[in-house]
Order: sequence, then C-alpha cells, then structure tokens
Amino acid sequence: MAAPGGARRPDFSSAASPSPSPAGAAGRRLLRTQTVGNLGESIFDSEVVPSSLVEIAPILRVANEVEATNPRVAYLCRFYAFEKAHRLDPTSNGRGVRQFKTALLQRLERENDPTLKGRVHQSDAREMQRFYREYYKKYIQALQNAADKADRALLTKAYQTAAVLFEVLKAVNVSQSVEVDQAILDTHNKVEEKKKLYVPYNILPLDPESTYQPIMQYPEIQAAVNALRNIRGLPWPKEHEKKPDEKKTGKDLLDWLQAMFGFQKDNVSNQREHLILLLANVHIRQSPKTEQQAKLDDRALDAVMKKLFKNYKKWCKYLGRKSSLWLPTIQQEVQQRKLLYMGLYLLIWGEAANLRFMPECLCYIYHHMAFELYGMLAGNVSPMTGENVKPAYGGDEEAFLMKVVTPIYKVIEKEAERSKTIKSKHSHWRNYDDLNEYFWSVDCFRLGWPMRADADFFKTPEDAYPSRLNGIIGMDYISSLVLQCNAKKKKYLLGVLILWVPISRLVANAGEQICRRFLESSNVKVITFIMWWSQPRLFVGRGMHEGAFSLFKYTMFWVLLLAMKLTIKPLVQPTKDIMKEPIRDFQWHEFFPRANNNIGVVIALWAPIILVYFMDTQIWYALFSTLIGGIYGAYRRLGEIRTLGMLRSRFESLPEAFNEHLIPSDSHKSKGLRAAFTGKPSKTSGDEQEKEKIAARFAQMWNLIITSFREEDLIDNREMDLLLVPYCKDRELNIFQWPPFLLASKIPIALDMAADSGGKDRDLKKRMGSDPYFSYAIRECYGSFKNIINTLVFGQREKIVIQQIFTIVDEHIEGGSLIKDLNMRSLPALSKKFIELLELLQKNKEEDLGQVVILFQDMLEVVTRDIMDEQDQLGGLLDSVHGGNRKHEGMTSLDQQDQLFTKAIRFPVEESNAWTEKIKRLHLLLTVKESAMDVPTNLDARRRISFFANSLFMEMPNAPKVRHMLPFSVLTPYYKEDVLFSSHNLEEPNEDGVSILFYLQKIYPDEWKNFLDRVDRKSEEELREDETLEEELRLWASYRGQTLTRTVRGMMYYRKALELQAFLDMAKDDGYRATELMSEDSQLMTQCKAIADMKFTYVVSCQQYGIQKRSGEACAHDILRLMTVYPSLRVAYIDEVEAPSQDRNKKTDKVYYSALVKASVTKPNEPGQSLDQVIYKIKLPGNAILGEGKPENQNHAIIFTRGECLQTIDMNQEHYMEEALKMRNLLDEFLKKHDGVRYPSILGVREHIFTGSVSSLAWFMSNQETSFVTIGQRVLANPLRVRFHYGHPDIFDRLFHLTRGGVSKASKIINLSEDIFAGFNSTLREGNVTHHEYMQVGKGRDVGLNQISLFEAKIANGNGEQTLSRDIYRLGHRFDFFRMLSCYYTTIGFYFSTMITVWTVYVFLYGRLYLVLSGLDQALATGKKFVHNAPLQVALASESFVQLGFLMALPMMMEIGLERGFRTALSDFVLMQLQLASVFFTFSLGTKTHYYGRTLLHGGAEYRATGRGFVVFHAKFADNYRLYSRSHFVKGIELMILLVVYEIFGQSYRGAITYIFITVSMWFMVGTWLFAPFLFNPSGFEWQKIVDDWTDWNKWISNRGGIGVAPTKSWESWWEKEQEPLRYSGKRGTILEILLALRFFVYQYGLVYHLNITKHTRSVLTVSVGRRRFSAEFQLVFRLIKGLIFITFVAIVVILIAIPHMTVLDIFVCILAFMPTGWGLLLIAQAIKPAVQAIGLWGSIKALARGYEILMGLLLFTPIAFLAWFPFVSEFQTRMLFNQAFSRGLQISRILGGHKKDRSTRNKE
Repeated sequence: MAAPGGARRPDFSSAASPSPSPAGAAGRRLLRTQTVGNLGESIFDSEVVPSSLVEIAPILRVANEVEATNPRVAYLCRFYAFEKAHRLDPTSNGRGVRQFKTALLQRLERENDPTLKGRVHQSDAREMQRFYREYYKKYIQALQNAADKADRALLTKAYQTAAVLFEVLKAVNVSQSVEVDQAILDTHNKVEEKKKLYVPYNILPLDPESTYQPIMQYPEIQAAVNALRNIRGLPWPKEHEKKPDEKKTGKDLLDWLQAMFGFQKDNVSNQREHLILLLANVHIRQSPKTEQQAKLDDRALDAVMKKLFKNYKKWCKYLGRKSSLWLPTIQQEVQQRKLLYMGLYLLIWGEAANLRFMPECLCYIYHHMAFELYGMLAGNVSPMTGENVKPAYGGDEEAFLMKVVTPIYKVIEKEAERSKTIKSKHSHWRNYDDLNEYFWSVDCFRLGWPMRADADFFKTPEDAYPSRLNGIIGMDYISSLVLQCNAKKKKYLLGVLILWVPISRLVANAGEQICRRFLESSNVKVITFIMWWSQPRLFVGRGMHEGAFSLFKYTMFWVLLLAMKLTIKPLVQPTKDIMKEPIRDFQWHEFFPRANNNIGVVIALWAPIILVYFMDTQIWYALFSTLIGGIYGAYRRLGEIRTLGMLRSRFESLPEAFNEHLIPSDSHKSKGLRAAFTGKPSKTSGDEQEKEKIAARFAQMWNLIITSFREEDLIDNREMDLLLVPYCKDRELNIFQWPPFLLASKIPIALDMAADSGGKDRDLKKRMGSDPYFSYAIRECYGSFKNIINTLVFGQREKIVIQQIFTIVDEHIEGGSLIKDLNMRSLPALSKKFIELLELLQKNKEEDLGQVVILFQDMLEVVTRDIMDEQDQLGGLLDSVHGGNRKHEGMTSLDQQDQLFTKAIRFPVEESNAWTEKIKRLHLLLTVKESAMDVPTNLDARRRISFFANSLFMEMPNAPKVRHMLPFSVLTPYYKEDVLFSSHNLEEPNEDGVSILFYLQKIYPDEWKNFLDRVDRKSEEELREDETLEEELRLWASYRGQTLTRTVRGMMYYRKALELQAFLDMAKDDGYRATELMSEDSQLMTQCKAIADMKFTYVVSCQQYGIQKRSGEACAHDILRLMTVYPSLRVAYIDEVEAPSQDRNKKTDKVYYSALVKASVTKPNEPGQSLDQVIYKIKLPGNAILGEGKPENQNHAIIFTRGECLQTIDMNQEHYMEEALKMRNLLDEFLKKHDGVRYPSILGVREHIFTGSVSSLAWFMSNQETSFVTIGQRVLANPLRVRFHYGHPDIFDRLFHLTRGGVSKASKIINLSEDIFAGFNSTLREGNVTHHEYMQVGKGRDVGLNQISLFEAKIANGNGEQTLSRDIYRLGHRFDFFRMLSCYYTTIGFYFSTMITVWTVYVFLYGRLYLVLSGLDQALATGKKFVHNAPLQVALASESFVQLGFLMALPMMMEIGLERGFRTALSDFVLMQLQLASVFFTFSLGTKTHYYGRTLLHGGAEYRATGRGFVVFHAKFADNYRLYSRSHFVKGIELMILLVVYEIFGQSYRGAITYIFITVSMWFMVGTWLFAPFLFNPSGFEWQKIVDDWTDWNKWISNRGGIGVAPTKSWESWWEKEQEPLRYSGKRGTILEILLALRFFVYQYGLVYHLNITKHTRSVLTVSVGRRRFSAEFQLVFRLIKGLIFITFVAIVVILIAIPHMTVLDIFVCILAFMPTGWGLLLIAQAIKPAVQAIGLWGSIKALARGYEILMGLLLFTPIAFLAWFPFVSEFQTRMLFNQAFSRGLQISRILGGHKKDRSTRNKE
C-alpha cells in the first residue's frame, strides 16, 4: 500500500490507470451526502458500490463508522478500499467501476491533508495500531465483560469491524515496512476465532456461546438441536477426516449432507434453522408430553415427515416405483435416518431455485439422491467400481447447484426465451408445467442418474414437445361448460354437448363418491385398466370428490337453478307462423334467387334469443348466489353488530365472548364467566380472583386496540380516554368498570333527576331498570368517591366523622329510602365541589393544600347542613365537627384553633398509574355532559370496532396458547412501488394545483385534526416549523396511500399481538399489569419476544433492493428504515453481481444470488450506523425471473419463510391490531376437517376495500370488490365447493404447498393471473379451500377510470388464458357435473357470459339490419300481424339487466344490507345510480369483452401495471383515445351506425314505443362506450384543458413513427403496436379476423338498394369499390391526383343530385354505406399485413387509417368541446366524481391559488 507517511501526499502511482478526468456527474452522484429522515449523513455512500466491487463495501462501512472518532483511520480505510477495488478490477471493466474509482480518488485527494493534521502519532502505522487497541478495549472487551453477555448483535458487529481494521492495519504496516506487534496479532487471532462463531443469524443464534439467549433456552429447541447434532456412525469423506479440529466444533447432520452432496453453506444454514423451528414447533404441540423434555418426540418427527413426503410417496406409487425412504432396523438409528431424509429434501428444495415450480422434478432428484444416501449409510458396494457407493455428483463446493440444478434450469431458460417470440401458441414451447409433467410418466427414468446430456428432456427440437392441452369453450343445450382438447400441436375450439352425462353421475350418492375417490386414487393395475374409459390417467385431479352433505348442497343449488331457467315456449308459435308465410316482397333476389321460405327471418329472430339463453344462466346464478350468500351470512351472524347503538347494547356480553374466544380455554373455567360481570358479591375468593383475571385480560386487549386506533389517528385524545378501560382493576370496587363512553352523561342526568325528585324515586328507579349502565355509573362513582376520600384523610377524628356519614348513607341505600329521607336538592352542589377537588388532585401540587382543605370543609358542610338533617342524623358529633364548644369568646392561640381537616389530609398524593387512572376516569364520568353516543366519530374506527365486536359472536375455533399455536410466516412481494411518500411527492402540486397532502387533508379531515392533536400542533404552518416532525407527516400520508410502509405496519401488528398474548398466557395471577408498565428487558418480556420469534416471521421480497441500494435510490433508504423500526422484519432480494467471466469472449458474467438481510442495529439510540447485514446469500443457477415477475419473486423468497402456514399479502394491503388478535384461532382451522373428507390446504379470509372514499369510481369499485370477496367467496366455498385462491389475505398450508409447486404458478403468459392457479393446483392435488368471515384484512384498489380499466383488462386477459389452460380443463373434466357448472360460472364463465351479452347486441342489430334491408321485416309486419316481439323483449331485457350492471349490484346490495342494514343498502344503491354507476358498469362490460375476446382470438396476454396512486389528475384526450379506441370507441361507433340505419329504414311502418323499448339500452351502451372516459375524467369539461388536449392530440396524430418512437409520442407507433396480437396470432386467428371484418360489407350492398336513385335502376353498385380502392392507393403518391379526385368527386355528387334526383338522405346513406366498407378493408389489410407490404400498399393503408382515426377523434371531441362551453357542466362533474369535501376544497384552493399568483406578481413589480 503506497503509504501516506508524514505530511507527504499519498503515492497514487499504483492507481494511475483510471483517468481522473471523468469525474463528472457520476462521481458527484455517488458521493453526494444523502440524508433520509434521521438515518445520518452520507451513510449510504458505503452502499453505493458497483456490484463487481461488492467486497469493498464492508471497508467503506467501517470508514464511515470510525469517521467521527478518528478521521485519519477513516481515510486509511478508504485508501485501502481504493487499492482493493483496483486489484479486483484493474481494467475497470465492470459497470460503473471507472466512475466509482474516480470519485473515490477525488475524495481521497481532498481528505489527505486535513486528516494528517489531526493525527496523534508520527506515522500511519502507529496510528492504526493505537486505534485498533483502543477499539478492541472499548467495544469488544467491555461488551464481553458485561454481566449479561451484552447484546449479541453489537458484539457481532464489533468483531466484524475489528477484522476489517486489522486488514487495513496490516496493509499500512506492510507498505511502511513496520512489524505488527505480537500483542495485536494475538488479539487478532482471538477476534478471528470469535468472528467465525458470531455470524449474523436470522432467528436462532446457533453458535456455542448463544445458549444463554432466551429463544435457545426452550427445551423443544434444544431437543431439535441435539437430535441434529447426533452424527454417530456417519462415514465422513476422507478430506474431512484429515481436519480433526473441524470435527470437534459442533458439526451436525446437515453439515454431513453438505460434505457428501455439495450443497451451499448458506443453504445449509438456512435449512438448519428451518428444520429446527419446524420440529420444535410440532414437538411443543404433542400431548401427552414425553418424559424427557430434552429428547425430540418421535411423534413430532413422524408428523413432519408425513407432510413432507406425502407427495413424493404418492408419486412413487403412481409410477410403480419403491420409495427411497428405507429405515434401518436398529431402533437407535431410526431418528437420525429420518432427520437425514428430511434434511436432504429441504436442502434440495432450498437450492432448487426455479425448479421449485416443478414438484415432481424435485421428486425425481430426491428419489435418486435419497437412494444414494441409503446406499452410503448401509455401506453398499457399487457393482461398477467395486468401492463403496458415493453420490453421482460428488461433494465438491456448489456441486449440486452446478451439476444438478443448472442443466435443468438451462432448459427452462431456453424455453422461456422461445416464449418471447411465439406469444400466442403455448404449444410451441414448453413451460414449467410441461417440463414438470415429463416426470409424470415412467419414461422419465430414461433420464438416468447421473442425468444423460443426450436425453430427450434436454432437447428442444419440435418432436421433443409433449402433448399440450389447450382450452376450448364448449356450450351445450343445458348450459355453458368448459372442456379442453388438443392434439399434439393443434389448438382448436370444440363445442361439447353433454347430454350423454349419465343420470347416475348427476344424482351421485355418497357411496359412489367414496367408491370413486378410491378408484381414481388407486394405482392397482386392474383398476387403472378398468378406469381407462372414463378419462386419461393423470397424476393430479384424482379423488377430488366431496363429502355426501357437500354434494347434496351444491347439487340442489344447480337443480333448482336449472329448473327455473328451462323455459323456451314463447318463440315456438311465431316460428311456425313465419315459416308458413310465403315471401312476396324480397329485395335481395340477386343474392338468394330461389329463396321461398323465411329461414333468414327465423335465424335473425332466434339468434339473439339463443345467445341470451346461453348467458342467462349467469343471471340466474347471480340471483341464487345472492340469496344463498345472504342466508349463509345471516346464519354466520354477520351484521349482528353494525352500528354504535348495537355495540352499546351488546357491550355487556363482550368481555365474556372475548374471554371465550380469544383466551386459551384451559386458563379459565367457563362456568364462572357470566357471574364475573354481574357485580354480585361472589361466594369464594377463587371466583373473585377469576373475575379479576378476566377483567384484566379484557382490559389489556381492549386497551391495546384503542391505543392502536389513537396511533393511527382514527380517534383523538378525548375519545381515547372515553374508550379505555382501567388497566388495573380497583379492588375496592366490586363492579366491572366499563369504558366511560358507555357511562358518559349518566351521572349529570342522575344528579338532575335526584335534585328534581322531591323525595319520590320512581323515575330514577325506572331509568336505572331500563339502562344497566346508569346503575353501573352511579355505583362506580359512589365507590370511587368513598375510596378517594378515605385515601386522602388520615386524621383520626375526621375518619370517625366520615365513617359515620358513609354508614348512614349505606343504611339508606340498603333500605331503599335514600331519596325519600335525604334532601337531594344540594347533591349537584356537592358534585361541583368534588369536581374541583379532582382537578386539584390531577395537578397534585403542594401549594394547593390549603384549597384542598377548604374544599373538604365545604363538602362536609353541604353534606351535614343541606343533605342530611343535622339534629336527627348526626347527633352529638356535630359539636366536634364544627369546632367544639364556643364558651370562650376571647382570643386563643393559633395552634389551638385547629379546624377539621387542616392537618388530616395526605396531599400531594404519591402518584401511581392506578391512582392517576382512577382520578382521570372519575373526572370524565362527572364532567362529560353530552352523551358520547357518537364516540368514535371516525367512520373507519366505527366500522372496525363494530366488526371486531361482531366477530366475537361468530363461530371460531378456541384460541390455543401462543406456544401451542401453529407457527406462520407472512410473505409480501414488492417490486418498485412507493415505500414512503417523500416530502417532495406530498407537496408537489398537479396541474390543478392540488398536492397529495392537500388531497388527503380534504378526504380525511378528522384524521388530519387528530394527527395535529397527537403531535401537539395547532396548524400545518406550526407543524412545518418543526423539522423533526417532517418524518411524522410523511408517515401520516403514507399510511393513507397504498404504500409498503402501510402494509408492513399492518403485518407487524401480528407480532405485537403475539407478544401481548404470550404475556397474558405466562403472567402469574398477580402479574396483571399493563405490558406498558413492564420494562422491555424484563425476563418475562424477553420470553414473550422469543416465543413471538418462534411463531412469526415476516419476509418482504424486494426483488430489486440490491440494485436500488447500489444506485442510492430513496426507496432503499425507506426499506432500511422499515427494517430498523421493525427489527424482526426480513428483506429478501435477488442480488445481481458482476464477476470475471470464465468465457474469454466476455469480460464479465452476471452472477445471481438469493439474499436475506436484516437491520444491523435495531435500537435507534445505539452507536454505529443503521445499515443492513446479510444473513444468507444463496447462489442461483441464473436470473430468477424467467416467467411472470410476481410469482418468481415470491418463489425465490419462499425459502426464507418459516412455520407451517404462510400468508401471502400484496403490497397494497393493510392489517388491523384487533384482527391480528384472532390469528391463532384462524390457524387452528387447519387442524379440523371442513367437509368431513379432508383438511384445508388454503384458508380464505375476507377483505375490506379501504380505497372507497377517494372518488365515486373508487366507491363503485370498492363495493364491487367487497361483494366479490365477501358474499361471492362465501358461496364459492360453501355450498359450491369451488373457491380457489383470489387475491391475497389467504393462508396456505405451507408444507402442503412447498412440496407441490409453491403458492403460485409462474409460466409466462398462461399464468398471468398467478394467484388463482395456486387454488386450481391445490384443488387438483386433493387440497381443500375454505372461507372464513370472522377475520378481515384491508386491501387497496384502483381509483381512477384508466387504472380500473387497466386492472380489468389484466383480469380479463388472465381469464382468457385460464380458458386455454390445462388446469381448467382438468377441473372441468374431473369434477362431477354440478361442481363443474359451479367451477365454470364462477371463473371463466362469467367472462364468457359477459362477452355473449355484447354479442347479443351485435347479433340482434345485424339480424334486424338483414330484415330491414331485405324488406322482409316490412313484409311480415304489414302482411299478417306477427307478435314476434314479446320473447325478444324478454331476452333483450335480460341482456340489458347484465349490461347496466344490475348483475353486479345484486350481491353488492345483499352484502351492504347484511352488514350495514337494508335501508343503507337501498340509499347506497340510489346514490350510486345518481353518481352514474350504470355508466361505469356498462363501460367496464366493454373492457372485459374486448380483452377476453382478444386473448381467446390471438393470445399474448400481458401484465399491465396500473400504478395505484391517487388519481387527482386529468387524463389527456390522446391518452384516453389510445386506451379505449379499439376496446370501446370503434365498437361504439359501429353500433351507432347500426342503430341509425335501423332508425332510418324501419320507421315508416313501426311505432316509436317498441323501438325505444328494444333499443334504449343499446343507445345507452353506445353513449357510455363513447363518452364515459371523458365523463369520469377529472376536470374533463374545463375549456382550457380541452384546448390543451386538442393541441396535444393533433400533435400526436400527425407525428411520424419509427424505431424508438414511443406509442405515446406518435400515432404511427401506437397503430403498429395495436396490431401486435395479429402478428403473433396463428392462421386460425387471422382467418377469423378476416371473417369478422366481412360484416362491414353488408352495409354497402344493403344500403345501396335503399337509395332513392336506385328505385329505378340498380347499376351504381360498382362505383363504391373502385372509388375507394383508387383513392386509397394513390393518396400519398400524387397530390395532384388527390386534387383531381376531389374535384371529380364534387362533380359526380353535383351531377347525381342534378340528373337522377339524388336526395340529401341518399348522400347520408352513401356515407353510412361506404364508411364501414373502408374500415372493413383496413381490418383485412392489417390481418394480411405481410401480403399488403409485399404489394407495396402499406403506406396507403396507413394514410387511410390515419384519416379514419382523425374522423373518430373529431366525432368524440365535438360534443365534449360543446359541453365545455357551459361552466356548470364542469361543476356538476366535479361534484359527481369526488366527495363533497374535496370538491369544496378544490374550489377554495383555486381561488387561493389565484390570490397567491397575484401576490407574487405584485411582489415582483
């Protein structure tokens, strides 16, 4: 190291290669000091390191750490880092390396001289040695000598820092030729030894020195660790035997597996912890307990083994192979062998990367490796070599990854590459499922072990493809149904009639079900031969049948539904009449010369009705499911408590329900519960204690919920005081102390009633009888009053007086004569004095003693003089009370004039929590005059508190103790969404001047007020003045957006809940004090934390965190901040690192790792930097993202989750404290069979959509979603038994799914809706999906029309792909008939029916067009009066029922009715209609139809990012045009033309009423499709915006496209992109597209016959095509010809008008005829683009297309511009779109904004 000695500048000659010139922006960017919150300055510059130099990051971290104490040492560390960087990459090949070196060099040059001045010693070497010694002494020795072994995290960090410092010290000494002191070398050796032990750990610190950690002291954990360390009799490889020192340091079974099979070190560490926790948790639950606690229970081992190997054993049976799980005969070895088998499976799974999506591929690998394991342990000899069996791939480092995983991964990667070129044809490339199904046949064993490189599995020629299944929608006479069929490479749609389904299968009885389950699951050869007729033999989809009762329920559902549906009679008679009627006046004889009956009419009439008939099952389904869902919901007690009034009336029974459900049952006897709250004195002290325990538990949990409400700013301080229950039960009071909000205003009312009673107590008694809280309040106040007076007074004679008074009052109370015998008029006066006393007690200041004494004397006077009759009541005591006898009139000394109470009061009082609580509570009860009927006022707080109270009365499993509950993990995939809003984000105004913060303040005004109240500020200005509160403000806003911070806070409530519940489980009877009062480090709390660690893990999979960190992005800071705030949070990410390439042609290779990190310093006040530290880093075979992004992201992180259950949470969700308390109950659902047949594999949970308040659209969306995730899922789960996995609060049986392909599927395109495939997979593999209503998780949804449309497009695309998927085919194939109907109508059938709804309109209108234009309609209508409209009207009415969104509204209304009352439901429905909900639903119908249909036709579905921000911005006209042009505008215009033609030619002989009745919903659809995007666009009718939009649109439409021009910038680029699906579509798609385009030519031929000019002659027909063709082809070539054509055209029109009397109507009809023709030609040209390009006409086609787009744009724009003229339109729109608070705010802010502008211009002048 070129040493900077003395005052010399350092010698940088060794680092001359990176030229210092490109300092530039990059250097500055890398080193600018980035401050985030309070994370400290320039902390991140150690993280902003190029990936190829990742090794120097620890050195830079240490430099930052020691900078404050010794700048010179920090300089030397950076200098050493620079040299090391130069050694790692001398030629600066890596990305960003040159810039990094330059920037670092500049910094070193700057810092050399200043740091030299501060140096203590003469040379750097001495300085380093001194600093090293000091560091060792100050940090390491001090920490080691601490009595409690100190904080392990700090020690770990200290050892790492010391090791880096030594590395730098050595380099400095070598460069200055100075020997290192022996003492320092010895110290270093000690540090190195410890550093190996003290590695960062995840949950369990497994090093020998950590046995004192609380979590390691659990006997179950110790038992699992000891069992794993039993390595007796294992044959270690020779190289291991040579290192005797290694054998001594606690090796275990997994280390042996690593040595034999070559697994990665971090994978082994990860799975070691995984296996120990798994076994320990199962071991805890075993009962009865085994004698030896330190020995692992065999039952626990068997339970885990059974779950882990169930799928593997089934696979072996299916393929007729013996499993490789051979157990030894010697009993002592059995446990070791089982652990080895389990360890081997988990290690394979942990390193399998993308192969985890292929469970049977893993079975194949495991089968061979377990056989090798057995061979080695049994000492088998290989017949080939004659030596002992050894693993085929050896035990070298990374051998398993390189030789087993990578070859298979490469196949997947190659196929994924192919999928990018052939998007639509899934059969042209192999996805995860195809490759996995290779292992479903015995042929897979041809692959061999070691695997043969020439096996067909590794080939990719065409013939190596397995047969693929692709979907088809078939429909039958009874109903629509899904089946799929396929030949090797062909995809075709097949209509399937299912009339052959045997009756026996419909009305299947339970016996047959059981029999069938057995037959399908059987692998016996005879049975499989017998079963061949029913279906092909498959590994999945066998034995999926339900119990007899479930079967009965869904069969009845469908039998009733189909019975309602089967009515077809009305059309039969008209059909017969029409067929008899001869044709007289037919205008199209040229086309149909021999037509002599009305078959065309019949088709035109029947077609729409048949289509509606296919679709109306969906309507009946909506009706039935709404009805059944409502009944089920009511039966499950939903909505029993839905208002605050209901909550009050039921509150008395709340603690009992609470203790029954949320407190483990063995800790209390259920019989004593009721008595505990009645307030009657109980017989035994045991019951008394029980009562106190119950009260205390309820108080703990209730108060935890209320304080969480306060932290979330849902309530203010006053409301919190009114809602809290006293933590410490007052032992003097023999009653339960209810929250003050129930008792508020009761005392003032009682005082008034008593004062006015005039000695009669009837009214008061009546009131006390009707309102139990009335008497609770009175009794509590009297009791507390007594208690406080007795506590304060200690003087002997005063005590006697007080005692006497209370005795008299008590006697009157017992005798019931209180009001009669005492004068109650003065009671309010006494109350007033007592309130004054309470206020002084709250202040508790010594100088107030005098006032307190006088108040006591006043109160005594009121009682004795006014309330009680002196003479009778108090007899002889009064003399002494009022100062003894008064014989001496003269002066006496002061000390003899000793008045009562002057020296008898204990004040100020010693404060305790219980005392403060009591005073505060009593003051509230006495002073709150107005009733607290509206507490809490916040609607969300009301909803949550009501739902929580309601859920306690629902049926749920009893809560186990925390240590006995099932352990679980939560996994959240995160990509690049918002983590925390930055201050800039919050304050940046949009074009309307509205910032996010302003928007949030207007939408949540009460929460904003509560926030200011919490941080103790009056206004926003005051808040801004204090910079420390900026972080608080950012958090407040982020908790109201869809941010990762909100999600993480919600999920971490689980941990908080578990800690409290563990505390309540463990606390002794006298230990019921608030957890708040317990210090964090008390033994009980550390135990609670340890048990929470064992039971709960939260992993956020931030895919790009490594890249974001290195580039210094703000979101990386925010993620780190989350880890620091929540120490148990873990972040997993895919790390991309550049490494020198093995390949000579490439300089660097990318290496990928799966990494898990945690925060290194978790306590905010600790020294050192808040940075992350890597716990595990497991190398991957390549880039993990091969398929769909989200499932791949989940898959890479799933290995870091723990426990037996896994909850998948999206990053737009949140959770609530009160719901987290119910988690242990919910997890217990996994332990009971739900249909009598099988245990659940997925538990469904309801969601609450929290984005409803943002705008009216968000409200519609949230209502629609809410009904789907509540009533919809309820019916799917029961009775229909076809609930799959939708959305994300669902909880998976983790072991079931990790052995069966994970929690989602990831094949590109086909698994676009990755979630639902997890449900399909689970059901096909004999899982069971249930749904539970007593817990809810919050979820955000999209809030603007464009976002919602993108979301619906994504879902529709996903459904299109599901229709083509093998999973749906197999479900349809293997379910019985009725369950198959359920499956169809609740998944893809819904989209298919939606599509048919739109088709119906088309078919109806084209049918009518045929009838009208051919003249048949007129002939039939004028000849014999046919009444053929009735059935058609019924059909079209049902079509419009769907179209207007009533189908959506039904379940919505039912659910709102159930949960919030039917009056609310009705008013909501009316309000939604007024806010144009029908427009929204009709519009979304178009979205679903277009994208679903397009996916079926051309494939190529893709993920669409919706960006879930707040939509308070105006979307430009061009944006809307691009998004909706093809899905809505074109179709809307086509339907409009059809309706206009129908209107023109049908009007002469038909009444307007029928026309309106039949076509009104169609006109509504047209209007909606054309104008809804502008109606729902904020500020859509503002004139200035309209002008800007028009300019922008013009610019866009006229811009030239080309390579690299984005579709948003140019119409040409967009137009080309819109045709992409056609490019990827197959021949069938193209032919269909052309056939569909032919419909546009009908107009031309039909309408031409109806021109006035053709009444005499029919020869004009040919003009149109020629003219259209000619103008199109030469449009761009000669402008001259263009001009000529125009002149000619005008001339022709003039001549035609002049000579053959062409009318204006004729001209209009001509336009109507020829416009669609041109469009049809365009569509055909696009479909056969290569051919058109070959002829050279593509330019002309493009010009024609642009002309059409301009026309469409004008057509849409004109009405909007016209409406924008009127200012009230814009006003009305804003009111309709946004809730009023925001609209008002918007208007005010605009006015204020105007003022601001004026002011600023004035200032400038």
